[in-house]
Amino acid sequence: MWKIIPLSLLQSVLLTAGQLFFKLALDKAAPYEGIRKLWTCVKRDWYLWHGCWISLTLATLLWAYILRHFPFSVAYPLSCISFLLGIIAGAVFLNEQLSANKIIGIAVMMIGAFIIAK
Repeated sequence: MWKIIPLSLLQSVLLTAGQLFFKLALDKAAPYEGIRKLWTCVKRDWYLWHGCWISLTLATLLWAYILRHFPFSVAYPLSCISFLLGIIAGAVFLNEQLSANKIIGIAVMMIGAFIIAK
């Protein structure tokens, strides 16, 4: 059953990367004023949008593999790894604040996820 942990970690990295690319692309985009303006932003910041689409597509394909080969009751709790990576990515790439509550909450979730995976 330990084989699921590296797969879940990779899936969480891909999911977090996709969401980070999405956040960065949206932050650079103009306020929504129609599909033409949005398409202009997509063309201008194509690398962020492509990073988002590619990362999220790969994360979804890997998630499908995980669901097919492992029990849902084990796989789903391990998806909380993305919460940890999201908080780290927010702090590192978006200059978001890390609070003690966030750190404690994530630690408790991770401990629970690994107990379930065991």
